[in-house]
Parts: sequence; structure tokens; C-alpha cells
Amino acid sequence: MTSVRILGVRVDDVTLDGAAEAVLARVRVAREGPARETRPEATSERAARRLWVLTTPNPEMIMTARARPDFAAILDQADLAVPDGVGLLWAARRQGTPLRERVAGCDLLGHILERGAGEKLRVFFLGAAPGVAEEAARRCRENYPGLEIAGTYHGYFGASEDRQVAGRVARSGAEFVAVGMGSPRQERWVQAARAALEGPESRVAVAMPVGGSLDVLSGRRKRAPDWASRLGLEWLVRLLSQPARWRRAPTLARFVLAVLRERT
Repeated sequence: MTSVRILGVRVDDVTLDGAAEAVLARVRVAREGPARETRPEATSERAARRLWVLTTPNPEMIMTARARPDFAAILDQADLAVPDGVGLLWAARRQGTPLRERVAGCDLLGHILERGAGEKLRVFFLGAAPGVAEEAARRCRENYPGLEIAGTYHGYFGASEDRQVAGRVARSGAEFVAVGMGSPRQERWVQAARAALEGPESRVAVAMPVGGSLDVLSGRRKRAPDWASRLGLEWLVRLLSQPARWRRAPTLARFVLAVLRERT
């Protein structure tokens, strides 16, 4: 898989189907354990238990990474970084390293759940306001027969509770955890929870920060119409329907200026 650097942040050139398959392939590896021919056994067991992290860089996250080196390091350590945002496709084309397609985090999550249902994927929904993850889980049970919900928990907890919540997820039996607490909090939580999620009592194979996707799965937030997504105008529909998003406009403008200056 090839990758590009956009303002210093790695973004992988991957498709929606390819990203979903990569996640499920990692789950299969964790289920089956290390290959028998792999030696030494202790090393292969650790590799099979290693948490695989998927991130969804967008222009705002890239600008945050430029201002916070520790967050940039977290993004750089991801096993897969999908291009979430037409701004990244524009930036990649401008620098002569085009990406094949936009992979929106919400679309990817839905794709993973739909395909994972056929493999009885065990999922934990973590994040959003109290009640949202539970409603998302209820709807997913209806929409994706075969999907197993290992647990849910809201995202309204402080850093002092990180270890406790990580233990809860680790003991749930989940193989895939969707973390919806907003960036960079969700990526930092995954990093802080790594030790617990890789521990002997955990079956978590993949962690994916998903932003507001749990609100969408629960029905509390509507996605932009399909025509807007096809034309790359989903961001505009969001701005018009959610006025609070106008606060992000200066960050997007700084991203555009930074990309333009990168080529001068």
C-alpha cells in the first residue's frame, strides 16, 4: 500500500473496500492466532495480540497535528490512515501524489459493520452522549443481523477514568471498538488504552476513532444526501445544517493556505 504525506501527516492510498477488508483481515488473524510455522512462539503471540489502529485524517486533524507534535506522532503510528475529506484529495492532487478516493470514516464504519456481520464480528461502541451508543447498538442489531454487540459506554468521562473504561472494553470480548469522542480526544484515548487492549484478557484486534459516527448510527444525526457526497459537497451541507460547524471554517482556511504555500 502506498502512502502520501500531506503537510507532514501520512495518509494511505486506500479504497473503501480495501480498508474494510484490511480491518476484517486483522480480526481474522487475531481469531486464528499466530501461524504455526512462525517462531518464536512468544513473539508471534505478542504480534497476534498487538492492537491494530485505524485513523481517519481530515484537514482539521492535520492542522491540529501541525500544532501538537504529540498528536502528530499518534497519527503517524496508525496501522491504517484513510483520507477522510475532499480537502485531502485536493491537496494530494496538487502535490502530484493523487489518492484514489475519499474514505469517509462514517462510510467505512458502516462498511465494516455490514461485512463484519457475516463473520459475527464482536463490536464495542464507546463514545457520544449517554444513551447514544446504546441506541446505535440497537439499530445495528436490526440492520446488520449477525453482528454481535459486546458492549457500549458513553464518552462523557474524564482522563482519570481512562484506565477503568479501557478495562471495561478489554473484558467485554469485543474484537473491534469504535471510539466516538471527537478528535484528538478519541485518538489519545486509544493510545492511553493500548496496554489494556493488548492485555491477556482482551480480544480487541482493531480500534477505530469514529468522531460523530455513533450519532449517525443512532439516528440522532442525519448524513448529507447522496448527491452532496458524490459532488464532494458534504462539508457544505454540514455547514448549512449545523451552524456550530462554522467555528471550524478558520481551520479549514488555514489548511488551504498551508497547502498552497507548500508548493511555492
